Amino acid sequence: SEIKKIIAVPLFASLVVLTDGFVHVLNVFTLEKNCIINGSGMQQFGKINRTYNTNMVLINTLENIVTNMCIQQPIESFRICIVVNKNVLQFYEILGTTNNRNNNATACYSQLLLPINFQQEKKPTALIWAEKKLFMGNNFEYIALEIKNNLVQSLFALDGFTRPTFLMLPQEREILLVSGIVGIFVTYAGITTRGSLSWTNSPVELSYTFP
Repeated sequence: SEIKKIIAVPLFASLVVLTDGFVHVLNVFTLEKNCIINGSGMQQFGKINRTYNTNMVLINTLENIVTNMCIQQPIESFRICIVVNKNVLQFYEILGTTNNRNNNATACYSQLLLPINFQQEKKPTALIWAEKKLFMGNNFEYIALEIKNNLVQSLFALDGFTRPTFLMLPQEREILLVSGIVGIFVTYAGITTRGSLSWTNSPVELSYTFP
């Protein structure tokens, strides 16, 4: 199995792993699977959760494959957004505790159609959920999507070949977008702020630490 993405959520003692078209929520201490999510809007729950049907098996049809995912920041509630092969975004909330006990996933509580420029082979390969907006990037452009009213805000165009890369800066409440060899800072509202960064080559990955 190929692991496409891992996100650590220390506040909820969890790891969120995207692999084989499914999202797995794991207990960070035991690595036990607390739930598995796919694009059907249903979940399979871990063995400890006797309230649920633990014999249920999720079948991943082509349209229900998860291609990307992210966690809402800043983390107040444990919410996950997934990009599904059938050109939709789905939103889940994980109910749990801050210790090493199991977390339980709710059913899909919201679903949005992907913007037309991000459907089919143009699905977002970069994804950040900052407060009430989703920032998405593919090889052609960056956009910000207002989740509540599904309004799309165009940010920057790309050349169709450059892999989109961006980074959340939570202390500054900004996002650094990479456009070729230039880095551009925008607020969580999608507004350009300070001056840009420049590199000799387009960065492959970015990381951030504070202080």
